[in-house]
Amino acid sequence: MNKLEKPAEVIINKCINLKPADKMLIIYDKTTKDIAEELFKKASEKSEVVMIKIKPTGRHGAEPSREIAYLMKKFDVVIIPTKYSLTHTKARQNATKKGTRVITMPSITNKIFEKTIDIDYKKLREEIKKLGKEMKKAKIIKIKSINGTDFIFNNESKRVKEDDNGLFLKKGSYGNLPAGEVYTAPIEKTGKGVVVIDSMEKLCKPRTKLLIKKGLVQEVEGDEEFRKKFGT
Repeated sequence: MNKLEKPAEVIINKCINLKPADKMLIIYDKTTKDIAEELFKKASEKSEVVMIKIKPTGRHGAEPSREIAYLMKKFDVVIIPTKYSLTHTKARQNATKKGTRVITMPSITNKIFEKTIDIDYKKLREEIKKLGKEMKKAKIIKIKSINGTDFIFNNESKRVKEDDNGLFLKKGSYGNLPAGEVYTAPIEKTGKGVVVIDSMEKLCKPRTKLLIKKGLVQEVEGDEEFRKKFGT
């Protein structure tokens, strides 16, 4: 068994529980060929599957072609392992409104696929609920990292969201794999401290440092072009 076979099997048999009557579409690009092929192989054992290669859209949230958007509405299940996310697109929204189950896998790599899909999804939900509960109780949240991030903000609005799914069994359900996330955003004008960016694709250099006061970037260190965008 190759390293991609087991996680592909988990997605087909557990995360979507593919049935013989389900028609499935796999949308992939040049960065995810191995993953797409393994998903196709496993899905083909159970159902009718179509696999389509697209060009990378260039950024997260960019719409796919009209042809791809149309096709997404014509299948029961659509899995999208691509470099750039199609999660928050009109194409995805229109597909799920029609009842299509859409599973997006933005920026997925073979290594991430191998290590994060074959997990205990019941335990994942338990851990996410536990962490979410603690975050919702917190009035102040502080984030620190070994790279230098030291950021604090007000959380009194309790805008904490949880992604504890990983299973997409109902019509119109959608989400990302791998799953598992608790997230929030600072109350406006309360964030202060230092944020060090580890990675932001082509938008700025790694280790760019943002100095923040009252929720606004005051200074940018490490990337002159990125600094100009903030007018600092």
